[in-house]
Amino acid sequence: MKEMIRVTGLTKRFGHVIALQDVSFSVYCGDVAAYIGPNGSGKTTTIKCITGLCTPDSGSVTVLGEIVVNDYSSIGKRVALILENHGLYPNLTARENLQFYARLIGMPAKTRNVRIDETLKSLGLHDRHRSLVKTFSKGMLRKLAIGRAFLVEPQLLILDEPFDGIDVGSRMFIMDMVKTWAKSEEHCVLLASHNMYEVEELSSKIIILKNGQIAASGTVSSLQPNTGEKIIEVVFSEPCDPTSIKRILDDYRSVHSFTLNDNHLVLFTDTQHVNGIAALFHQHGISFQSIMSRRESLNDIYLRIIGHGA
Repeated sequence: MKEMIRVTGLTKRFGHVIALQDVSFSVYCGDVAAYIGPNGSGKTTTIKCITGLCTPDSGSVTVLGEIVVNDYSSIGKRVALILENHGLYPNLTARENLQFYARLIGMPAKTRNVRIDETLKSLGLHDRHRSLVKTFSKGMLRKLAIGRAFLVEPQLLILDEPFDGIDVGSRMFIMDMVKTWAKSEEHCVLLASHNMYEVEELSSKIIILKNGQIAASGTVSSLQPNTGEKIIEVVFSEPCDPTSIKRILDDYRSVHSFTLNDNHLVLFTDTQHVNGIAALFHQHGISFQSIMSRRESLNDIYLRIIGHGA
């Protein structure tokens, strides 16, 4: 399988702060690779190194077969970067935004309008092509930003928080569009996001960054523990005190660890039998709305690796 991104031993310091330390990973043709981690873990610095906006102190980055520090100009024409700030011009129409960008990348005039029409139709925005962008919703803005990126016909698409603040319909539209695009021809996607649900649904590969280092990488199934550990999820009738829950669970040897968010408890155990846990809470006079066992989700994996407070 063709390697689209190779990051090897990447290290970057800002003064006394080590933003990245010996980071290495690869992304291949057809991948939708999620690059996730808490704020300040080094995700943005990595993206800047991949896109030639930042020079690492050591290590190397190869994108589409070219070493980034040597000559990014040839690579840049095949890479599309969409940041959380979409960068569209609010006082131009949707069509004018795409026309401006098409001229900027040197698209021939004879194909420009056809490509723009095709793009607007594929985004479901053709009926709003004369509307000023400042009247668009967040979902429409994100669609238009992705459409603008596709005008350059990239091989690599880098998305930074693509689902932040947009409606469910726009989110599903963008997810389907990105998955379809990544699987066609020689394409791949690098995605940075805090939304674990979308990441799990969209991504074929997960890379978890913690304190500037790779903490784990692989598919969701490969990151799930093979130790027989199970998950039991409890929804209490009202918020509970973590100290009280810990005191109750301390003597229950089947429970290895837990996370508690208001009235939502997630137990990591070596059993899927919920009766013992249910009886334990009944014994201490704690009522709950539901209790169930399930497999470990990406959100659970992330919290286990990064920590609940991250």
